[in-house]
Amino acid sequence: MSKDKKTTATVPHVSSSHRAHAQLREQLLRSKFLPGQKINEVALASELEISRTPLREALNRLVAEGLLVDRERGFSVPGLEADKVFDLFEARVEIECATVRLACERAEKAELEELSDFLTESMAESPDASVDRLMELDIRFHDTI
Repeated sequence: MSKDKKTTATVPHVSSSHRAHAQLREQLLRSKFLPGQKINEVALASELEISRTPLREALNRLVAEGLLVDRERGFSVPGLEADKVFDLFEARVEIECATVRLACERAEKAELEELSDFLTESMAESPDASVDRLMELDIRFHDTI
């Protein structure tokens, strides 16, 4: 090989549709969009700097995952139905209690101390904390577990 040629690692190409899917999925899971909100494809394509075709591919994948609803004339975020929210909350409580129990049984002493420190810090949080701050703490809690 000549001196002028540099070897570079091959980086897999991520399609704009896959990138948009990942970004939108993250935004949906972090509640950037409100329940029942209609998705403005033109604005979203501009924001994500992609054309509408790969955006629609990403949106259709999110419909298949249940994170969006196809409304024939566009996409929207599913609405919240009180009974479904309650059912999901009940299921999540059971799953999270079991997860915490298993994590505590399997954790090393240092990991339990880290969890205890986090819980102490979280409990000291102001009752007037913003929704963003509470979501950040929730994500940190789940990452810690």
